[in-house]
Amino acid sequence: ISFTKAYLESIGKEENEWKKYWCSPDGKVFQFLGEDNIYFYGPAQQAIWLYTQGERPVYPAPVGQLQTTTIVPIKFLLYLNSVASSSGQIKPPLAKELLNYYTPDQFRLHFLAMNLGNNTVSFNPKPFNPEAKDDDIDPVTVEGNLLTNVYNRILRTVFYSTQNAFDGVLPSCEIDDNVMEECKKAILNYERFMYERKFHQAYNTVDVFVRNINKYWVKEIKNNLDTEALKKLTVNTMQYIFVANALLHPMTAGTENVADYIGFDKTKCFSWDYIFEKFDKGGSFVTFGEQVYWMPRQMIPLEGLKVIRPGLHLGTDKKMRFEPSHALALYLSGETVRQRYEMTGEQAERYLRGETFACDDKLKGWMLLTIEGFSAGFGKAGNGQMKNHYPKGLRKERTLF
Repeated sequence: ISFTKAYLESIGKEENEWKKYWCSPDGKVFQFLGEDNIYFYGPAQQAIWLYTQGERPVYPAPVGQLQTTTIVPIKFLLYLNSVASSSGQIKPPLAKELLNYYTPDQFRLHFLAMNLGNNTVSFNPKPFNPEAKDDDIDPVTVEGNLLTNVYNRILRTVFYSTQNAFDGVLPSCEIDDNVMEECKKAILNYERFMYERKFHQAYNTVDVFVRNINKYWVKEIKNNLDTEALKKLTVNTMQYIFVANALLHPMTAGTENVADYIGFDKTKCFSWDYIFEKFDKGGSFVTFGEQVYWMPRQMIPLEGLKVIRPGLHLGTDKKMRFEPSHALALYLSGETVRQRYEMTGEQAERYLRGETFACDDKLKGWMLLTIEGFSAGFGKAGNGQMKNHYPKGLRKERTLF
C-alpha cells in the first residue's frame, strides 16, 4: 500500500488515490508470494483487513474498505542453480547491477516465460556466471529476441512497404475473415492463460502469433503481388499487428511507440472492449481539389452539405510534392514527427513576422518548428536557411517578447 501511495503521489495524484486500487471492488490486487510464506502471510493479512472494518466486519468488504487480495503462490527462484540471499553466503546481484546489462523488457519476458508460478527455476544471467563461455547464449536475452528481432522485423517491413507502395498511407481494403478468426483464437487463448495465471503459456501464445505474422508476410510477398493483392496483404498484416501489439502491451512499453507511429487510437487499441474489432486509424482521407483532409469516422455524411472543412486540413497535394498545412502543424507535437526544430527567441520573432532565419546547413526539408516545445508552424530548411511557411494572415508586425 505504501508503494502504491508513493508512486501515485510521484505522478501528481491526490493523497487518497491509492484507495481506488485497494478499497474498491473495481480494483484487483494480485500479490505474488513465495509458497512457503503463504501459510502465515495469507491468513494474517486477510484477518487484519477484516479488523480494519471495526467491530462488525463483513465479507465481501464494502466499498471504501480494504478488499480481499488474490494471492499467487510462486516457487523458488534460484541464482545460478543455488539458493541465494542478501544475508547468505551466495548473494544475488542488485537490480541496478543487472540493469547495466539488461532492459526491463528483457527481464519481464524472461520471467514470464520461466513458468516460475509452477516450477522452481534458476536465474542464470551470463555476465554474472563465472562458468559461462564466450560463445554461450545468454538465457536472459532469449525471450527478448521476440521483440528486437521478430516483431521489429515485421513492423519495419510493413512500414517500408507501405511507404514505398502507398506513399505511407494504409490502403483501404477489407480484412479477410480467416485473419479475424486467427486473431480471435489467439486472443481467447491468451485471455484464458492470463486468467489462469499461466503466464508462460500466455507468453508462448504471443510468441507463436508474432512469428506466424512474419511467416505469413514472407510467404505471400513471394508471389509477385499486383497492387490490389499487396493492399490485401498489407491490411491483413496490419490487423495481425493490431492484435499482437495489444497482447504484448502488458509485457513491453514499446507497444505505446508502435501505436503512436501507426496512428492507432490508444483509447481503443489497448482496451479489451475493442480487442475483437478490426483495426481503425480513426478516420479516412478526403480531397477537395488539391486540398487533403483527414475526416473522423464519426463524421456525419456530407452529401448535400456545404462545410468549411470536413476534418483536419492536412495540406495541398501539388504536382510531384505535398505541402503541409498550418493546421496540421498545430495538431502535431514534437514527439510525433521525424524532423523538429526548436527555435530560439530571436528565431521565433523572425518566424512569426514571416521572415526566414539562418539554421544548420545540414538540415533539409520540412520541419515542425516549436517554441518551448509547443508547435508554431512549418518551415522548410535548405542551404542553411529556414524558409517561412507561417500563414500571412497570422504574421505579427511587432515583437512578442
